Amino acid sequence: MQLSLICFAPEESVYVKGDAATHLYIIRRGIVGAHGRVLGMGNFFGEDVILRSSTRLWPVFCLTYLDVYTLSREDLHEILADGQYPTIQKSVRRAIMKLAFRRNVLMFLNNTDPDQLRAIAGAAAAAAA
Repeated sequence: MQLSLICFAPEESVYVKGDAATHLYIIRRGIVGAHGRVLGMGNFFGEDVILRSSTRLWPVFCLTYLDVYTLSREDLHEILADGQYPTIQKSVRRAIMKLAFRRNVLMFLNNTDPDQLRAIAGAAAAAAA
């Protein structure tokens, strides 16, 4: 496993929507704006790296100078394959399922006409009543 330290300047993008998800980022120092939240020291982002053939769903921008440690997808999978961290492996597996489900829902919502969504929601509400 190798963590690499990377530095970014204020207002620089760490990655943009559509970039390949190849690394997980752990904030050492600084603040970023990531998927509607402000994250600082000790937080992480880029968790979609655990999905195979994943692309970023949102951009991440630096709000201050930023130092982050990066962990590649290959290194993460190597750590998990070692078998020394079964609890973490289960947590990662759960996170993969949640992220995959969220991606599928977002893709469905983005590719469905708003009138169709209203009809589906109406039918579901009627069935629940």
